[in-house]
Amino acid sequence: MKKTIITIAVLLLSLIAITGCRNAGEAYLDVESAVDEPESVIPHAPGTWLPSVFVNNTLYFSFEHRQHHVAEPGDTWVYIGEIQSVVPQSGMPTENFQSNHGMEGARIYHAYAGRIPITTCVWGGVLEEEIAGDSIIVVYNGQRSMYISEEAREQAFHIMDSVQRNSLMVDDVVYVLMASAFGGRFSTDGNVFLGEVESVVSRFELPAENLQTNRETNIGARIYRLSSNAIDDIVIIHR
Repeated sequence: MKKTIITIAVLLLSLIAITGCRNAGEAYLDVESAVDEPESVIPHAPGTWLPSVFVNNTLYFSFEHRQHHVAEPGDTWVYIGEIQSVVPQSGMPTENFQSNHGMEGARIYHAYAGRIPITTCVWGGVLEEEIAGDSIIVVYNGQRSMYISEEAREQAFHIMDSVQRNSLMVDDVVYVLMASAFGGRFSTDGNVFLGEVESVVSRFELPAENLQTNRETNIGARIYRLSSNAIDDIVIIHR
């Protein structure tokens, strides 16, 4: 099958600029053509270190840059002191109670087996997992941020990287999600109806049967192959 990155753009435009019944649509690309890389666990600008804090001779890294609701320290967390000095973001903290992300005076709570929620996978999908690991909670100006040790970060990334992309199998080919559109209109005229998503496997697996997905939210969605001869990829429509 011959495809280029243009396929993605065509599919997305097809979802937005069409007429017919109102739906939410998702474009899926043959897995052999999906070559984009997962986003890093904690994206950061070139030339800067990850936000980190050095405490008790251990370097702790900021975890999950999208986190918004770090739990208030409970009985398992022990107050150990405050951030006493800072270095520029281009540097790495090397002294106890030192940060490279400001926050001088912030209070630090520590737990060797603190609850570390994992809310996203490397592809950005939602997760509801957690591990117990060496971590700290930094409280500054009423906001709480979690930092975890390198060992805990490796454990978390293993789970985040184990999740398969949002996929489905049609006609013995596995397709992965490449684009979504909501509230647009989709015309079935000229497009080939392939069936509805019938079964689901774990998000840690790839579909192994036709009309099977690895996301429960896809169950019952209608599957179409677009009519253009230049496109061999598919769209699924949620009612």
